Amino acid sequence: DVDFAAAVADGYAGRAPDVPDDWVELARALDLFALLELAGRTTATPVVDGARALLLETARTGDLAAGRPDPR
Repeated sequence: DVDFAAAVADGYAGRAPDVPDDWVELARALDLFALLELAGRTTATPVVDGARALLLETARTGDLAAGRPDPR
């Protein structure tokens, strides 16, 4: 949800004013580890399916955002 992501991003940046400009991209890069762990699970759930879809889109586009809007 774009509004939720924007509220979280605003709250984080507001409490960490020295955060680098590219912090969202860094967070997405770090999140790849969690996505890989989820996507590797043998039991399919909506969360696992979402992780797999996001990883596939990331690999297809070469973009860590994978079509998700910038929350800032």
